[in-house]
Amino acid sequence: MAEATSGAPAVRLVQCVVLKREAPGLERPVYPGELGARIWKNVSKEAWQRWVAHQTMLINEYRLVAIEPKARKFLESEMEKFLFGRRADKIMLWLEFTAVTLLAGALVMAPVFMTLVDPLTATAVILIGNAVMGAASGALHAQRCWRRLRSCKA
Repeated sequence: MAEATSGAPAVRLVQCVVLKREAPGLERPVYPGELGARIWKNVSKEAWQRWVAHQTMLINEYRLVAIEPKARKFLESEMEKFLFGRRADKIMLWLEFTAVTLLAGALVMAPVFMTLVDPLTATAVILIGNAVMGAASGALHAQRCWRRLRSCKA
């Protein structure tokens, strides 16, 4: 790496495929082979840290033993999807779908809330829901999001 005028090493910047912006790159290669070279050239330090956290969650959730070949192959496949796949688009669609579904559910349940809680709170839920998307279009929007989510290829 080139030396900066202050004596500290210059930060290597990459156009990160995960963050969709220029960001500081990894300090050293973190994975062997062709996939490792792609990661080195296209993944930022922040995105790699996100992957490591996600990998830890996968190991815990699926109770993987990281030294087993089958587990390593699974993790490599998930890493490639996480870093280079359409995963980010899929997550955003899922979050949008979840938010719309919850809001539509709150609007449907608002009359019940009025009998259980403060009427002012229930009215606020209705007004916010209507201001955000309108009660009638909410279910249709959720349906469209779900179709788009299902059409995404991992």
